[in-house]
Amino acid sequence: MVNRVRLVALAVAIAATIHAEHPSLLVTKNDLPHMRHACGVGPSLDDPTVGAFGARRGDFQAVRLHVSTQLTAMRLDLPADGQGAPSGWLPGELVAAAFLHLVEPDDPGDTKRILAIEDALHATNVQGEELIERIIALDWCWSAIEPAARREFLMAVRSSLKPLSPADSPLDHGIFRDRLAGLAAAAAFDADDELGEWWNELRASLLGGARPWVESTLPTYLQWRGGAPTSPESGPQEECDAALAVEFASRLVDDAWTRHHEAIGRSLEHYLAVGSPGEAGGADFVRDVPGEGALSTAPQWKSLLPLTAHLIAARSRGSAAALIADAVERGMNDKTDLLRHAWRWIPIIFDVRDIPRADPTRQQTLRNLGGAVVLCGEGRTPTTIWIDAGQPFLQARQHFDAGGFLIRRGADLAVSAADDLGQYAVQSRKGTARLGELRDAFDFAQFNSATIAHNAMLYTEPNRITRWYGKIYPPAGGQIPHEGTCLDFRRSLDEQGRATGRLIGADPADGGRPAPSRRSTNRGQGGECGRVGG
Repeated sequence: MVNRVRLVALAVAIAATIHAEHPSLLVTKNDLPHMRHACGVGPSLDDPTVGAFGARRGDFQAVRLHVSTQLTAMRLDLPADGQGAPSGWLPGELVAAAFLHLVEPDDPGDTKRILAIEDALHATNVQGEELIERIIALDWCWSAIEPAARREFLMAVRSSLKPLSPADSPLDHGIFRDRLAGLAAAAAFDADDELGEWWNELRASLLGGARPWVESTLPTYLQWRGGAPTSPESGPQEECDAALAVEFASRLVDDAWTRHHEAIGRSLEHYLAVGSPGEAGGADFVRDVPGEGALSTAPQWKSLLPLTAHLIAARSRGSAAALIADAVERGMNDKTDLLRHAWRWIPIIFDVRDIPRADPTRQQTLRNLGGAVVLCGEGRTPTTIWIDAGQPFLQARQHFDAGGFLIRRGADLAVSAADDLGQYAVQSRKGTARLGELRDAFDFAQFNSATIAHNAMLYTEPNRITRWYGKIYPPAGGQIPHEGTCLDFRRSLDEQGRATGRLIGADPADGGRPAPSRRSTNRGQGGECGRVGG
């Protein structure tokens, strides 16, 4: 009872200074005139700084056509009682329909869109990104949605809305997306929305976890991870989740972006280290699956991934993020994949045209991304050396062999063992290898996905025995098997046994030569090599 009273008191105190007007998530009512001006809807703004009237009309019409086509394909029939609107939205489409309501609420087709959104709110067995999309759509269409539908939706999903805890981080994408849904709901809906005392108490709990997480857990996670993803496969999710967390928290914690815009603003610079994003020659700096992977913050057009680059560029004004946003935008305009057009509302809300772009042909020779050091030549297809350099063991199957390197000039110039071994040591080829677990054939797919050192030599160490998930594991060449993802951001990495070797920094002011006096113990942060720029 005492804790509940404290939580309610906290909610009242915060509500006294924070009121969630609608729209509140990603966009506010102050942004609407500029958005309508860009779409060519309504009166134009007499302001030369906002661009030409209708400058984004093509994107607006593409979203409009896509949503209209989707509603028609659903064979929407509107009976007299207003019931019967469809569900079954694909990723991005629900938010696209809500965006059209923001820009053109008086459009004759808006009634059909609102009914469809209301129907989607009845599908309450959703979690993660689907739940976040519904919360955003409800926020954007709040006054147009029936009050009963609003309350019923939030009542139905309240068990899925949980506060952030010190153990939560973007390292666990599935769980973290559920936490983001709670953060988004707390930012969007407050006591002024008259949802009832149950909502005030739930919101108090959500608020109670937000501030300490933003002030303590998030900076520790960003520092330990550095600018290099824990793997190329999880990188886009990590970047998107961190940016959305700060964006939603900024509605509740005034200085959230001020505190973290530098670290998150630079989180996309690794994409420039191995080739221009979206152009020939760009490929993952390492591969955690056999074969080449696409270099993109949006490898899939779902999970709000297409939002990442524009959101980070708009909030941090980072030159690397702005350049990558251009590549994502080109992907949105792909006429061979019309489903991408549902996301073309993103550059309308996040107008990044005035942000200077990084020049991939004029990168610094040496950059410390935190967890990786990149040496880069000059020209359109420079020789690039990526050296894994001491990122802590944060993921369960993150690199077992730190210290590996890749050399690329248009293609890999160093042997990549994992690709070939992963293909040959499979059951269909009767391939076995006595690495890893003592009594079982070693799955080379594990080596392929877990090690950043694809060109590593392997040495077995039969005299050094450890256990991994309860099984005997003779490690190969210094491997340190870790169980589970990092959930403790309060104890040091040494205490958790997740530290790697020291990273010796490099001072760009001294020609990039090693600076032994500037050490970063166990955190892989080393000497700062500056922002990517032209």
